[in-house]
Amino acid sequence: MEPLKASSAIMALIVASVFGCSENGAAPKVELKCDWPSDYKVDTTIVDQLGKIRAIPFRPNEIKYVVDVYGLSKRITTGSLLPCNLPKSAEIDGKQVKISGHLLTFRNINQVDLFGNPFELTSIEVIDK
Repeated sequence: MEPLKASSAIMALIVASVFGCSENGAAPKVELKCDWPSDYKVDTTIVDQLGKIRAIPFRPNEIKYVVDVYGLSKRITTGSLLPCNLPKSAEIDGKQVKISGHLLTFRNINQVDLFGNPFELTSIEVIDK
């Protein structure tokens, strides 16, 4: 094979691997760490969003934490994100944070009683004020 043809073939392989094909033209599924329903979909990826941690009493001796981000998107119907993987160090009521992650949806989500929109953090920064 001539060097020019070999280079073209290699470039075609690189482009195909970077932009890859997916089944039925659908975007590939993002691998997440939390235990979501098997039919979850990443609705939106959020980057460097400011928010405030809010503690919600749930059961005796149990608290759920959400991140309030009102005005971010029409898709965040509760005004709050319910991160499944919020680190203990960020579980401080009223603490300002900067977060990135994936806003999720799944079939029949409107029939599930949730404190906030399902969310998986990819990064969090606690802002000291």
